[in-house]
Amino acid sequence: MSRDIDHYQRFIDRLLVEELGIERYFTYIVTKVVKNAGDAPPQWADESS
Repeated sequence: MSRDIDHYQRFIDRLLVEELGIERYFTYIVTKVVKNAGDAPPQWADESS
């Protein structure tokens, strides 16, 4: 995760300059909350099979 898009882009630019063998990269931006950090897993997730 990055603080913002500018921070992310500067990070990617540094990786590309270092010539680590990265030929291409993809960026996906989430524009809404996907999961709240405080959400507990469903009760069935704790059951043993």
